Amino acid sequence: MSENKRIFKYDFLRVVFMCMVLLLHISCKINYFSKPYNVSWYAFNITRYFLLICNPLFFMLSGKFNLNKKFEKKEDYINYYKNKFLTIVLPFILISFLVYMVDYKSISIYKFVLMFLSDSINYSYWFIYTLIWLLFFSPFFAKMMQNMTKEDKKIFFIICCIADVFVTILTFSNIKNAIGRNAMLSWQFYYLLGYFIDEIFDDPKQYKFIYAFGILAFVVQCLLGRLTNIPLRSYNMLTNPSIILTLEACTLYIFLSNHCNFKNNSVKKSISFIAKYSYVFYLLHAPVLNIVIRKFNVRVNPINNICIAITVFIIIFVFCLASSYCLTKLIIGPLQKLLKKEINLKNKNNENKTY
Repeated sequence: MSENKRIFKYDFLRVVFMCMVLLLHISCKINYFSKPYNVSWYAFNITRYFLLICNPLFFMLSGKFNLNKKFEKKEDYINYYKNKFLTIVLPFILISFLVYMVDYKSISIYKFVLMFLSDSINYSYWFIYTLIWLLFFSPFFAKMMQNMTKEDKKIFFIICCIADVFVTILTFSNIKNAIGRNAMLSWQFYYLLGYFIDEIFDDPKQYKFIYAFGILAFVVQCLLGRLTNIPLRSYNMLTNPSIILTLEACTLYIFLSNHCNFKNNSVKKSISFIAKYSYVFYLLHAPVLNIVIRKFNVRVNPINNICIAITVFIIIFVFCLASSYCLTKLIIGPLQKLLKKEINLKNKNNENKTY
């Protein structure tokens, strides 16, 4: 989204979700040091369950913009894929190589390519690989969604929720969940949902029911996490996909969308500035967290852990935002402009040859 076309509502959502991702990864790091079922364990597990909603929310926000595009001629497809390569894939490759050099103290291109293709650079990059595939098929998803009526979208939402219920029941029944793992349902559903959620939930009278279902889903999630003794590394049993996560995501998305009316222009400008660099921020935050967290003496004491979490959040937020700005202005931005210029020049030469 160009700077002069930025919509504050979505800048606000992007920054909130960005903070949730950072807090989620911080809480997971600290939670490993908490004894099961003490105060710190409950505090960080409940916090983590809430923060996990950031995953579908980010996919929803991505779908909101990419599925709104029109693809009526060949040039529309070409321009779309060029733009996504320059704005999504190129920064991903550059930051991944930077992280690879820092973490592995190597500049071997061959080893980097192998690790990059196998998603072995950093654990948080699973999101980008999934997003890239969704972006790759977005022109065709867009045509499908744009030709659906409001009633079609409501039916699609209900059917996906029913499927979510089925998959969730299978998961907690200890049945091998082939359907949930392989169906076009999980992150794809949230990506598509982002396009039409504002349309199917456009009546303010619906909000109190949506909020009630979302709160109920969160309570159920916390109870299931405690009563079924789900270990830390298996938290995705409560999500990816599940009706619990779907209800929570819809609730938080709608709530935040309706409570972002800031009157202070300085605050709005600051939020939009942060949102502009949120993608590079995301690429940097997890590797930086791995370095920063080693500097702190994390203990079982809950007060100590909360203080550490807040401190680590501030350090990483400031450092990654500043680094995102510098990398974008000094390396990523100029390289994007150079490649864009080269691509446009090549296309122009091809057109001249045609004539």
